[in-house]
Amino acid sequence: MNPSHIALVDYFAGLAMQAMLKSAYDDGVYVGDQDNDSQSEIAHSAYAQAFAMLEIREQILSKLILEQADESSIN
Repeated sequence: MNPSHIALVDYFAGLAMQAMLKSAYDDGVYVGDQDNDSQSEIAHSAYAQAFAMLEIREQILSKLILEQADESSIN
């Protein structure tokens, strides 16, 4: 996949995963250890966070579009 074609959800998931990996490392959980399922858990959590970010993003954009429409109808 060309990095310029990355989906916004993948970008958001990558950002979320970076923060989660740092937090896990700081807590002494080493992602990829054979005795834990941390890789899978962090990947799932990162995408859950990314989809939540996209949902909120859509709500905010919809609100802005409605506000702009209201302003243009007034003028």
